[in-house]
Amino acid sequence: MLNLFIFWWFKTDDYRLAVDLKVDKICRLTLDDYTNTATATLTSMDPSVATVSSSGKVKAAGAGLTVITASDVDGKKVGQVYVRVRA
Repeated sequence: MLNLFIFWWFKTDDYRLAVDLKVDKICRLTLDDYTNTATATLTSMDPSVATVSSSGKVKAAGAGLTVITASDVDGKKVGQVYVRVRA
């Protein structure tokens, strides 16, 4: 399993991170705000491409491209990861 770290960013539009997976492979996203108090909700823009659990486990479901977004408790986007899945 691939572990991938997402750091809290003040301007998430300035930062791009990408993961490339094959169908049925997994990786884990880890949130870090340097104080070990990060709390966020992770969501996949297209679950038919990749799903994400509350613990950060990303599973490639089908070929395509999606974005995993991390949102804080107020619903503000604090990070994102592009996920490309290949057959």
